[in-house]
Amino acid sequence: MQIDEARKELLRREIHRLADFVRDSNVELLEGQPKPKKRGELEARLHEIFAEKGFTLDCDHDRLAFREIAASTNERTLIAALVPAGVFMNHKLMYLIPVRYALAKDGTLTQDAVPPEEVGPRSRC
Repeated sequence: MQIDEARKELLRREIHRLADFVRDSNVELLEGQPKPKKRGELEARLHEIFAEKGFTLDCDHDRLAFREIAASTNERTLIAALVPAGVFMNHKLMYLIPVRYALAKDGTLTQDAVPPEEVGPRSRC
């Protein structure tokens, strides 16, 4: 899969997750307009907002990634790595999501990076 194709698929999935977040919110407006009722319309509007506001995908950030299962006989083993921005991962690696969304009562949508101190100490080995 080419990088452009991978980014397109990651964006599609991010918009889908973001639509769930917005639909579950208790706001009636989204960026000054009525929140679309139909999923397709909401996703199209979120795609526009994502581009207008310069939101980023997870792959644009460093991520703390870890194996879901380290070994079948050792439940206390952790295999983790700091994955640099621009690196794509498959479904076998779990990772801490590097950004969070907020939706204000007036419908303003924001995306903020999770501060490194909330993830834990950063060190490169």
